[in-house]
Amino acid sequence: MKKIFYLVFALLFTGCEDFLDTQNYKEKDDSNFPVTEEDAEQMVTGVYSTMATAMRSPSSHFYMVSEQASEECFGGGGLNDKQAQANDHLLIYDENPYAGFWSARYTGINRANNAIAALNNMEDGEVKNQKLGECYFLRSYFYFELAQMFEAVPLINKAPSNVVEAQTPPEQATPEELYAHIASDLRKACEIMPAKKWNEFSYGTATRWAAEALLARVYLFYTGFYQKDALPTEEGDDITKDYVIAKLQDCIDNSGHQLVSDFRSLWAYSNKSTLKDVRSMPEDKRPKWYSDDIQEWKKDGENPEQIFVFNCHYMDSYPSDGNMTGFANLIAHYSAFRSVSDADYGKDSEVGAFPLGKGWGYAPVATNFYTDNNWEAKDKRRDYSVMYVDPTKYDGDKQMEGSGYWQLKNITISCYNGENRLASFCSSTDYWGDGVKSDYQSSVAQSLTLIRYADVLLMQAELTEDMSYTDDIRRRAGLEPIGYSLEAIQNERAHELAFEGVRWMDIRRWHIAESMLQKQVGTVIYNEGQQVKMNDQKAGYVTRYKETRGFFAIPKTEIDLSNGTMKQNAGWDGDVRFSTWE
Repeated sequence: MKKIFYLVFALLFTGCEDFLDTQNYKEKDDSNFPVTEEDAEQMVTGVYSTMATAMRSPSSHFYMVSEQASEECFGGGGLNDKQAQANDHLLIYDENPYAGFWSARYTGINRANNAIAALNNMEDGEVKNQKLGECYFLRSYFYFELAQMFEAVPLINKAPSNVVEAQTPPEQATPEELYAHIASDLRKACEIMPAKKWNEFSYGTATRWAAEALLARVYLFYTGFYQKDALPTEEGDDITKDYVIAKLQDCIDNSGHQLVSDFRSLWAYSNKSTLKDVRSMPEDKRPKWYSDDIQEWKKDGENPEQIFVFNCHYMDSYPSDGNMTGFANLIAHYSAFRSVSDADYGKDSEVGAFPLGKGWGYAPVATNFYTDNNWEAKDKRRDYSVMYVDPTKYDGDKQMEGSGYWQLKNITISCYNGENRLASFCSSTDYWGDGVKSDYQSSVAQSLTLIRYADVLLMQAELTEDMSYTDDIRRRAGLEPIGYSLEAIQNERAHELAFEGVRWMDIRRWHIAESMLQKQVGTVIYNEGQQVKMNDQKAGYVTRYKETRGFFAIPKTEIDLSNGTMKQNAGWDGDVRFSTWE
């Protein structure tokens, strides 16, 4: 089974020593911790663990919200999943829909601040540089998601030095201040982290290569969305396009990351257990993504295209207190096919959903994204990324905003284990070798890929205006190389990186969000099995985007606690509540 780290201690950074100024041998504090590599590992694990905390509430998670808000997907979910549909329409169902995510990310930031301060106790060397770099990367990653989601958020860049400082509500930073902090952190990480090959690190570790890739994402969003020429830093200089290009080239030349030869082997539906079942189906019943030459899934830890992932964990049952569900890939579970009967998932079902697993029906693929998105006729990625299930053949268990189209990249996948079909990731016996049956909610164990190597190549193509960086990506998709144009790179990113949490960032930085969102209006959808057409809710997609600029509502609890130092984002006053589908 996968290795999982448990945070079993709490660190109190008191900054105190006794009056004799002697070594403290009894307790771990900032006078004696961390010292060893094990100490450093424990401390940084505490920062990583907050990623699991954020996963416990998929409806508020940046990854899910950005998918639902973009034109790739509708909101979906069941009749009672109001916030899922609200996310799609840039509305809110209650005053604090994103409070859990906000709290998880600031917990991670605070832990990173403490870790950075304490890691400076270690002797200089590779271990210290790697662990410091991981903390700089994670802190910048957390802030970048907050900045994209809320724009004006508090900037807390160090551990508080006293109680008064800790209890003083921070002010909201300007975008320039926030991105300067993010950029400085990433530059430090890029410069100090060791240049080892990707497979020399423990799986799930943030690396130099992840920092270089994230720096490029930050640069592209900031300069594109805010129409700037460079990325500011806290040191007062700028990070230029040339610097970012050099860092991406370092990743390309030295990381060891590479494209896998079969696009399908990136995603869990090509696991050996499910492939065995699909091969046993009649040819006319097999899903479109299947062919006899398909390569098996490059399992987590063996995939050279994964640069940064949220490392998920298999559990054989759903914990009664729910405390560990964050280690499962709940975004994949929430995004999975929703139906009443388990029989709908079988190989012989007339529904035709196999091998989709059971879930809550969030973020169904928008019809227009599959049918009207500048797809080239021979592009294999469309049917390798999306599967159609006839929505007239099942009632969808009160599925809302259903289209019949489901993404295949980050979704639960089913297979058979003897006589028992498993509507979860796949057979625990076949995959993990432990003989334990799966739980369909908590055993979704494939990791959530957050950055992969194809994105590095696409960003380098965009920055250098040289499409040769995409030649191998296109050949893998069954296409010939093409020359550079902005439209070409926009299409290539849309097709290669669909449903990977970056589309919302892309259409906003290219300033095409309004036209893309409008495409959803008028498409056929299914609400509780009834065919209707997608329409504007409240003011409508375009107006809501203009009012909010694509930023979401800061939790009211945070504004109330700030004693007036924090202000709500524009566009979130007035009639912005989603109560029911109209």
